[in-house]
This record gives sequence, C-alpha cells and structure tokens, in this order.
Amino acid sequence: MAAEPERVGDASDEVEEMEDEEESGTGTDLKSQILRRPDLLAAIQGRLHAEMLQSLPAPVKRRIKALKKLQLEATHTEAKFYEEVHELECKYHLLYTPLYEKRSTIIQGLYEPNDEEADFPSDDEKEEELSNEIKTKVKIEDVTETKEPVTDEEKNKANANGIPDFWLTIFKNVGILSEMVQEHDEPILKHLIDVKVIFLKSNPMGFVLEFHFSPNEYFSNSVLTKVYEMKCVPEESDPFSFEGPEIYKCKGCTIDWKKNK
Repeated sequence: MAAEPERVGDASDEVEEMEDEEESGTGTDLKSQILRRPDLLAAIQGRLHAEMLQSLPAPVKRRIKALKKLQLEATHTEAKFYEEVHELECKYHLLYTPLYEKRSTIIQGLYEPNDEEADFPSDDEKEEELSNEIKTKVKIEDVTETKEPVTDEEKNKANANGIPDFWLTIFKNVGILSEMVQEHDEPILKHLIDVKVIFLKSNPMGFVLEFHFSPNEYFSNSVLTKVYEMKCVPEESDPFSFEGPEIYKCKGCTIDWKKNK
C-alpha cells in the first residue's frame, strides 16, 4: 500500500533531522527509531533510490524506464494468468462436486460404503501386517491377552452413524483453522455436517463458503454463508506490488440466534 503523501513528507523531514543528529553525535538511538517507524524506513529507501537514479547517466535512466514498461506489461500478463487459473478451478470444481457430495453422505451416515469402496489400506493395517510378518519369521508365539468387557461408551462409538464430529476434528487439526477455533465454538461445530464452496467465475471473481448445520440449540439457520470477492488487477498507483488475486471484500450472512444464545 502506498504511503500517504503528507506522511511521506513528514517522514522525509524527520530523516533529515536524524541525519543532522547523527552528524552532531546526538543520534545514538537512530537505528532503533527507524526500526520502530516503517514509514521512516520507507522514506529512507525511497530517498536512496531517488538519489541513486539521479546519479545515473541519462541513457541509463532511459533504459531503466524501458525495463519498467516491460515489467508493467509482464505484470498485466501475470494477472491474465491468474484469471485463467481461477477459470480452471471453476471448471474442475464441477468434477470434484460429486465426490464431495458422496463424502457428505458418508460423514452424515446417510450412506454406508461397500467393501470395494472401503478397500483402502491404512497405516495401522500396514504396520499390523508388517508386525505379523516379523513374528512369523522369528517364530514368536502370540500371547493371548485377557480382553476387558466392552463399555457402553465403546458400544455407542461402534454403533455411531457416519463419522461423528468430523468437521470439528478437521478444524482443530488443520493449522490455519485451529488458530480460529475457540473453546466456546466447539459445541456449535459439533453440529457442522458439511462445508461447501461455490466459485464465482467473474464480475466479481470470488467464492462463497457454505456451512451446513444439523438442528441445534444455538441458531435456527440450517446454512451459514460467507461471500468473498477478489480482485486480480494490478494497482495503478503501485502495479509492481501485484502478487495475484487478493480478497478485498467479504460479507457474512445474518445468524438467527436463538433466545439466550
């Protein structure tokens, strides 16, 4: 983001004062002052850059301008690249959707996968197979362990529909999401049964997040939404700072909280 003109002017004046202090021997804490003020650091960098350019021969300055013009053209080409990437995301999202819908039915317990669909070796199973092979090779006799009675809690877990607390578990174990989840959010997230994405192709570019909830004591909404709008155009005032699409606006829906919640 470009600094405000007045602020830059003030910072430049302060830089001159600091230089005078340094020359007079009174600017003992100059470095710490600069580090505490990003605007001062930017002003110093801008001043050094300007002084360096002024010292260059005119033909070199002219070539640098030509390079900047080329870079600007490359930046706009990069913006087009990101627009096409977004179009590809929209296209392939349609292919992902049936898979996500089936995932949702399994999580909610609406569909029980058959043996073929569930035929996917887990790490635990691989370790167990390896352990059995080792036991066979070294001829270790299995020791029969006394099994304890199954508790009611274990029975309930075994008879649970779908995958209980699936999305809560995801939110708590994905780094960027776990930082957002507070303890008071967890009872609500236990009712989260699906998360969907709707891509907005253009005008504006963006996406919508849909959070689907089972009936609960917190709010009456069955779906909560948040719309994110993105822009993929270099800023006229600072085009070389462009790094791809960025979210510039978002809006959440109204939550119809139940009484005393």
